[in-house]
Amino acid sequence: MTRPRADARPTFVVHLRPDRRTRQPADDPILRLRAALKVLLRTFGLRCVEVREVKPDDDG
Repeated sequence: MTRPRADARPTFVVHLRPDRRTRQPADDPILRLRAALKVLLRTFGLRCVEVREVKPDDDG
């Protein structure tokens, strides 16, 4: 059985933002994002193929 080509698999877009209520001054949002991506890969087999930070003045 052959694996499907990368372009044949679905791609999802997820927008994340650190929650103000749970954020501590020493917390680094990048470290939290990296930890979440590791959980997605190891637990669910979902690999991140692109990440970009959207600045507040960007439209998306």
